[in-house]
Amino acid sequence: MPTPLPRSKVKKNQTWNAESVFASSEAFDAEVKSFVKALATLKKFQGKLGEGPDTFIKAMKTLDRLSQRALKIRMYATLSSSVDTTDQQGTEMHGKATSALARFSAATSFVEPERSSALERRKHVDGSRMICAWDFTSIT
Repeated sequence: MPTPLPRSKVKKNQTWNAESVFASSEAFDAEVKSFVKALATLKKFQGKLGEGPDTFIKAMKTLDRLSQRALKIRMYATLSSSVDTTDQQGTEMHGKATSALARFSAATSFVEPERSSALERRKHVDGSRMICAWDFTSIT
């Protein structure tokens, strides 16, 4: 069985395009810090998802934006550490990502129970319009 080449010896055009995700490891670090700071935006929704459709939708949009950022962080760090398990920088990035994603999980722990409770009040969904039982407000 052939021995795999060290990552440093693989031609650039035969590797995944890390720069398409983050321009550099410094850009990755900056995004992780920004992401962790942005988790505080979820606090204003805690205990309020059932207050009405406007709050619910704003919270879900905020959660979606943060989820997309979390996915990008996870993908970059996982691919960086997986392609060469001896790469200390990749291992360090994976650790930073894991920590940031654990914070994300903690910051969003209120969402599912509140969302389930709020959705129980949902009366009807018709295409892009949602009529909510708590105030029968239409949202398009």
